[in-house]
Amino acid sequence: ARRVGNFSLVTAPMMWEGRGIGTVDIIRSPPRAFGDKELALLKTFADQAVIAIQNAKLFNETQRALSHQTATADILRVISASPTDTQPVFDAIVGTAVKLLGCDLASFVRVEGGSYVPSAHATADGLANDLFTDPVPIDPAANFPSQAIAWKRTVHIPDWDAIELPERQRMVRDARGVHASLAVPLTREGEAIAALMLFRKEPGGFTDTEIALAESFRDQAVIAIENVRLFNETKEALE
Repeated sequence: ARRVGNFSLVTAPMMWEGRGIGTVDIIRSPPRAFGDKELALLKTFADQAVIAIQNAKLFNETQRALSHQTATADILRVISASPTDTQPVFDAIVGTAVKLLGCDLASFVRVEGGSYVPSAHATADGLANDLFTDPVPIDPAANFPSQAIAWKRTVHIPDWDAIELPERQRMVRDARGVHASLAVPLTREGEAIAALMLFRKEPGGFTDTEIALAESFRDQAVIAIENVRLFNETKEALE
């Protein structure tokens, strides 16, 4: 009011499926009442704005779905082309996870005895498999991958600053600036055999849709591991 002076105001709600998603606001100065035709026209503007918003929303959802389908197809192609080697599959999964889920770091670890061994890493700059290479003892009190492996369930930590971090995670935070993580275990016959780790520098965590996509990557990794295992067993039987 101080900036415009005396004025008339009309506000039209933008409605979608019975709920308001915004408004269109019209100010007229000097003040003068809005007629019925003007109010009806404003309503059409509000309705058109809703259509535009929903079109953009549907377009973005379709684009995301196509991106997810393309990524799945790409990983499946890598699986089919690597019947004797899981490493290309792990590399493809962490690289795709970084791109599609907006991660700052994605890691894949394999369970070997009482430790997990880093197998693949990717950042926004590409593969970084030499980032962490040393085996890490499986201890749920000491690191998040161990929790996913030992508990055989997805472990989501939206904000590392909100909890007391295990020693290993303090090291990762200091080294990579990470503040949120998702750990998805891979299981076979009731035993955890690996885990997919996703990290973000910004706290806030992952949405349900993103977690579901990460778990689909997990399922593809299990397929690749099983393919290689069955191939090797068949080869040994033939020999």
